Amino acid sequence: MDCILLISDALAYLHAKKVLHLDVKPANIMFRSNGEPVLIDFGLSKHYDDSKEQTTSSIVAVSDGYAPAEQYECLGVSSFSASTDVYSLGATLYHMLSGTRPPTAHKIMEHGLPVLPRGCSDEVFAAVKKAMSPRRGDRMQTVNDFVGALSGAALNDDTQVVDVPDVPEKKRSAIKVGVIAAIWFVIACLFVVACIVFRLLPRSEDGFKDSMLTISGVDYPMVLVRGGHFMMGADNSDLEADETEKPSHSVTLSDYYLGQYEVTQALWYAVMGESLEQKADGRTMNGVGPDMPMYYVSYRDCQDFITRLTEITGKEFSMPTESQWEFASRGGADAMGIYKFSGDDVLAKVGWYDDDNVHAVGELGANDLGIHDMSGNVWEWCEDVYDPDWYRKISRPTGTLVDPAGPNGADSSPRVCRGGSWSSSENACRVINRNSASPESSHNNVGFRLALKVK
Repeated sequence: MDCILLISDALAYLHAKKVLHLDVKPANIMFRSNGEPVLIDFGLSKHYDDSKEQTTSSIVAVSDGYAPAEQYECLGVSSFSASTDVYSLGATLYHMLSGTRPPTAHKIMEHGLPVLPRGCSDEVFAAVKKAMSPRRGDRMQTVNDFVGALSGAALNDDTQVVDVPDVPEKKRSAIKVGVIAAIWFVIACLFVVACIVFRLLPRSEDGFKDSMLTISGVDYPMVLVRGGHFMMGADNSDLEADETEKPSHSVTLSDYYLGQYEVTQALWYAVMGESLEQKADGRTMNGVGPDMPMYYVSYRDCQDFITRLTEITGKEFSMPTESQWEFASRGGADAMGIYKFSGDDVLAKVGWYDDDNVHAVGELGANDLGIHDMSGNVWEWCEDVYDPDWYRKISRPTGTLVDPAGPNGADSSPRVCRGGSWSSSENACRVINRNSASPESSHNNVGFRLALKVK
């Protein structure tokens, strides 16, 4: 236990200097001749500033069994905190008490953490289990919190603590004091460089400002869509339109913001602490990366995301209504033309379709509002309940519908999906095409984008 307490002191010192070790494990603990433990191998360490902005750029690797789930993601240091090292410290203690390598973070998510030997008190196991919680928010947030939990728990007299694997004697004899000094010198240099870079880099805080939503260092630009009048749907002269898209009807909308891109996997993780792999739950993944749109999210999942985002920012985000979606897809009030797809009559210029996988957002051309991927890539959930006869029900010879919210329906009623996807035909990607899905269903070609009313 003394070993863990001393290593905790070293980590607390590093964290005070805004340095994360990111590779705490038994193999990285050596002992001096007097038996004092020393934390070594800072090859994965990262410097960060108060806003969690990364100030070093080396690749983040993982040590299976000692790395938390966020270290497996490709989201950068913005997804790390002191609790990342707390997890590894807890895993190291688990190894010392059990004599075995801990299971990986993903196995813990599925099966839980195996109990420690009978000699270990329930309080110690509870402290280790909390430190190794898959969700960052459920862990102790500092090493001092972890030490405090351990100090309130006592090992039973018959607990067997397994020695940390030591550095072989020949190798230890070759390790000079100068190596340790060099490590700390490098850390000091990184700290100085970090301070300089920190002063040069703009700092961002969670929230929505100047058309930019920022959560944990992940930016999500939104476009101001000026309100106006348009004819929604298709008229009888459109031979490609089906009956659910007719007749065209007058709609007037107020100003609102709409995401320039579909919600990405990076933004989903920043808000929900959940990766695509977790959402897929064993299903085929058709594109993984921070700039890929999030999919395998049901309408209900999206509502949960928006609820949490609203709690974080204080802003009332939503998914767009079907009329908001179509108005923006057409290019808004100042659209330069009437296009079959969002931004062009040639779908290949603006949308991914009839393909094998999803693509990173924003790779193809934008529409007249500067919004990307409203045709193809992934279908997008809208707020509205889906009614195939809705256009006929609301059509009127004169007048206009103002900010329509769609039909009423039960919680289980299908919801509107728009835009087509990477797996769709060209016809499904038209700006007027309508589709629907059960609000409980999730698919590898359905995502969403955010909307926000202007107040």
